[in-house]
Parts: sequence; C-alpha cells; structure tokens
Amino acid sequence: MGKMQRTKGATYEREIVHTLVERGYIAARNLTQTRDGGADIILQDFIIECKRRASIAIYDWLDQATLAAKGRKRPVVVARGDRRESVVILRLEDFLDLVGERDVENAKILFPPIVETNETGTFGANYKSPETKENS
Repeated sequence: MGKMQRTKGATYEREIVHTLVERGYIAARNLTQTRDGGADIILQDFIIECKRRASIAIYDWLDQATLAAKGRKRPVVVARGDRRESVVILRLEDFLDLVGERDVENAKILFPPIVETNETGTFGANYKSPETKENS
C-alpha cells in the first residue's frame, strides 16, 4: 500500500473517530494496527474496520433499501459473497442510534478534537493524556 493510500485511510479513521467523539462516544484509533494487526477503531464492544474507496456497489443496495424504507424504517442491507458469511450494512447514523450509550463530556476529555492530531494520525507533542494531566 502506497503512502497516499495509507494517508487516505488514516484520515478517514480520524474522521470517524471525530464523528463518534463529537456525538459523545468514547472511541479511539488503534495506532498499533499496522504492527500488531487488529481493528482500525474500537467502540465499546464493536471492532470497526474503516474502508474508503472511490466507489463500492453497496451504495446502490443501500439506496434501494432507503427508498423502500420511505423514511419510516431504518434501511439495512444484508449481503453475502460466495462461500462467505453474511454481513450487515447500515448508515453510520443508524448504527450510532443502535449502539446507544454515550458520555459526551468524558469522550471529549479522553479524546481531544481531531485538530490536535499530527499528519500521521497520532497526537502531537502538545497532547497530554488524562493520566499525564493529573500528574502535572
């Protein structure tokens, strides 16, 4: 994977974490994912893989489900590839509604706004973790 692709992926991960934190969820990027493997983001009992591509067919499927929902129900797509397990696809907003439990103030304290991260997606030199702030 080239540098531009890694940067695009990291930027999208930060965008999703920022969205989660702004809505009061305690979520964080897994900064050791490249070395240790694992998920991009951890949110409560969920492991989130972020994928950003120019185009993917699932939007056509989600558009179809959205039209059928007529604004009264949540659109969900269930899909399965040959010899693969079924997966569920839904909008981020609907997922967050289903996740429920939030803690707006603690989320913003534990994970400061996205602007405090550097270009690699890690916190810059001025970032102090909550533990560091207590010991200062």
